[in-house]
Amino acid sequence: MTALLSVEQITKTYPGVKALQEVSFSVEAGTVHAVMGENGAGKSTLMQVIAGAHAPTSGRLIFDGQKVSFSSTRDASQKGISIVFQEPNMTIAENIFLGAEPRSARVFVDRGELLERARAAMQRLGIALDPDTRLGDLTTAQQQLIEICKALIHEPRLLILDEPTSSLSEAASLTLFKVVHELRARRDHSVYLASHARGVRQLRCGHRIARRQARAHRAPRGHFARRSRCT
Repeated sequence: MTALLSVEQITKTYPGVKALQEVSFSVEAGTVHAVMGENGAGKSTLMQVIAGAHAPTSGRLIFDGQKVSFSSTRDASQKGISIVFQEPNMTIAENIFLGAEPRSARVFVDRGELLERARAAMQRLGIALDPDTRLGDLTTAQQQLIEICKALIHEPRLLILDEPTSSLSEAASLTLFKVVHELRARRDHSVYLASHARGVRQLRCGHRIARRQARAHRAPRGHFARRSRCT
């Protein structure tokens, strides 16, 4: 199967710290991958490099058959890779459609259409909130759901979720898992996430990547069920 994403010898260094060292793996379309490892192992750094938040020190990314380098997360999103950061001073609707607001006469934001689309997007995740509510007024769990909602409206080929269930209730986590299974069933999407062992077992991830110190390696199915201390 041709890889949707290939990570080849990615290294990321900061002054005095080697966060990632020659990390290589591939992500095929229609699959769910989980990245697990101890705190500080570089899971989030790896995701941020893939999503354009940070440039790698060396190595390369191949996405959909093309070598890519991203100037920003927005650049990566436009090319089909989504990881989302929030702006707490915006409303839910403004945050979800940031940069993609519906406009009337191609000039003014169509407020009514914006709110309607936001309600429809939230319904997919079972979110019953006023789309005019500011993100800063939401709980951490609600903000996490809005972040996931924002990623999904861009219909990314590769969706990156960083510890997506850490602040969610059991019911909200199950709703998220259902959406992830739907994306995997479409066969042309992949989901790549760092998660706790519970989430990995729920998602029945076919591919798992262990992060130890600055390196990564493939791990067999069931490996993390025996290593519940990983985060």
